[in-house]
Amino acid sequence: MNWFIISIGVAIVLALATATVGPHFVDWAAYRVAIERNAERAIGTDVAFTGDADLVLLPRPRLRVENVTVGPAERPLMVAAAVEMRMELTPLLKREIRVKELTVEAPTLYARITPQGRMELPDLTARRMIASYVDTANVAIDTVTLSDATLVVADERTGVERRLEHISLNGSARSLRGPFTVAGEIVSAGRKVAFTLGTGALADGTLPLSARLMPEGLPVAFAFDGALSPQPAAPGLAGRFEISSETATPWSINGDMALDTEALRLGRATLTYGAGETPLQMTGRAIYALTRSDPLALTFEARQIDLDRVARALRPGPDGDTAASDATFGDAASVSSSDAASGTTAVAAAAVGVPSEMLPRLAARIAPALGGLGGLPRPDVP
Repeated sequence: MNWFIISIGVAIVLALATATVGPHFVDWAAYRVAIERNAERAIGTDVAFTGDADLVLLPRPRLRVENVTVGPAERPLMVAAAVEMRMELTPLLKREIRVKELTVEAPTLYARITPQGRMELPDLTARRMIASYVDTANVAIDTVTLSDATLVVADERTGVERRLEHISLNGSARSLRGPFTVAGEIVSAGRKVAFTLGTGALADGTLPLSARLMPEGLPVAFAFDGALSPQPAAPGLAGRFEISSETATPWSINGDMALDTEALRLGRATLTYGAGETPLQMTGRAIYALTRSDPLALTFEARQIDLDRVARALRPGPDGDTAASDATFGDAASVSSSDAASGTTAVAAAAVGVPSEMLPRLAARIAPALGGLGGLPRPDVP
């Protein structure tokens, strides 16, 4: 989502900057079509300004346009109620553009994945010129603000459409090829999620990326550090992630993460649960396929699990406190949970020993059947 917003933001600046340094600084209405065509050449996609416009050149250029569409009318990348930009005049003499403020009001952003797996986005990796005068690498933004934005993610391979609403963010860009900084808030499933994003400069087709997510009211934080490949033909994200929670019983998950238009993959992941010198630890991997009816496959293994300790940790005593347990686990070939609203979760395990024994190895694979669809077959566990 973050690289999509960055790509659209770059497109907006290119369009408005082209309008500002466009032909002859003349009447907007008379040159609307010419300005739109210049903007289209700078961005590489259609641009339309169909509402009222207000263009002021002195003492500081300011442009406000209403009813802005970026992308083809039948498949827009963005539709916004209004966009306003204020910029410095002096840098133009040095073939530079410095945007002091960029404000986008009530935009709807569309992220589409085509049946061929291509992402419909402006290409951040392409070097472009604004009005044949300014290189996009020489365009800087001091402050960009999006208010009441909506992101629509549509996967045309599966027909699934997801919406994120009430997005607000503030950011800046040292150039339109990075570095970028963004901080904002998203409402997901009725819950506010704060996020921060920082990137390096685009080099060799990739952006170094650091991101943080913090859901409101939940003691959970998500962190990612890696690299973004923003090419529309093969966008991707790869790096290290960590999910952590500072609850009464702390836990964390960290490992490798890779995301493309086919799947989200987690590898060499380690789950740590509990405090003290010997917390419960498991390692494993997960794949969430974006185009399958049974999207999730999770495999994990653990060594040296004290089931006595796990039982005491998970079973409350009569006063609600953790208490010792007399339960025995016994040998088990598989354990299946009851059907949940999101489907069925099946767990296959090998040779689970009795309490007070330290397991030499426990391995399992989880495959939920989402929406009543069939899950993955039970794995062979060594």
